[in-house]
Amino acid sequence: MPRRLTRFVAPRFYHIFNRGIDRQIIFPDHLAYQHFVELWKIYSSRFRLTTVAYCLMPNHFHFLIQVNRDHTVSKCLGCFLDAYVRSTNRRTGRTGSMFADRFKDVQVDREGYLIYLCRYIHLNPIKADLVADLRDWPHSNCLEYLGLRWGELYSPDFMRAYFRDAREYAAYLQDERKLPQDFDRYRLD
Repeated sequence: MPRRLTRFVAPRFYHIFNRGIDRQIIFPDHLAYQHFVELWKIYSSRFRLTTVAYCLMPNHFHFLIQVNRDHTVSKCLGCFLDAYVRSTNRRTGRTGSMFADRFKDVQVDREGYLIYLCRYIHLNPIKADLVADLRDWPHSNCLEYLGLRWGELYSPDFMRAYFRDAREYAAYLQDERKLPQDFDRYRLD
């Protein structure tokens, strides 16, 4: 495979995502979701990545991360996804690759896009008709932003920077026309 062209530079933000081969299920059960999150906690901490938002869907995942040390993302994701695939294959008796290709990435260069991505990621279960209420989807950190759960994969600094409280974030999720003040006023770099 060709080398990745993206240079992951601190303190920038990136949207990281991938899906299963042929859109197949990558989380066969609740245990798989939990294991994926636990592995991500280990690897993201080891490689100094801050998780702003995440959502795990049956056949794909999204992370919105901030890089705290240059050039660590590819190594982190390689180790992390390899560990998940190996352990899931062992547990479920399957073999071979699980993900369609290398993970995809998009650098976030505007505050407006950063805030939009957080909402986009959190709304995935509703857009896919998996739940009618985000409080019913435990496989994201939206519950932390709504003040309904405490978790380690959550950025209170991000929350405080853009929203007064969980109620304001909940309102932002519900009304796609509503934008926080100064939505796209500044570039992030």
